[in-house]
Amino acid sequence: MNKDRNEMIKKINTTMHHAISPEEESRIDEIGKRARYVSAIIHSSKGLSAAVPSLVIVRDGTVQTAFPMRKKILTLGRSEQADICIDFEKISRAHCVFSFEDAVWRVKDCGSMNGISVNGKKVTGKILCDGDLIEISCYQIVFADKPPELPAGFDSVF
Repeated sequence: MNKDRNEMIKKINTTMHHAISPEEESRIDEIGKRARYVSAIIHSSKGLSAAVPSLVIVRDGTVQTAFPMRKKILTLGRSEQADICIDFEKISRAHCVFSFEDAVWRVKDCGSMNGISVNGKKVTGKILCDGDLIEISCYQIVFADKPPELPAGFDSVF
């Protein structure tokens, strides 16, 4: 049922925007795959349930960190008061907010100067699906709703 809901949301979100190039779609898919795998490793090493989604922060192709989404509202910005603080000049003090309501996760821009893009498209807000790529300046944030299964006997470096 969750898969059907994600497919429906993805279809709605896709029809609301122009198509992106195959190269951009491939880039987004590759970042998403790597980040979701890292999310699975972190979930495994911290004993977190697969039902807890994560935000995986990527910069210059390297995963910086992952944040399990344990609260229904998470703020992201340059401010130290933000739940997710990214100290970078092109990120606003209160850049965006992630919220869980009506059984779905959403991202909403907080009126930031540089805005946000999701899957290559500039948006002010969007319902999130597993693997969505949120771009804020030079940072990519992957929404990992369902981390992939790790191979049996996998030994994490964390």
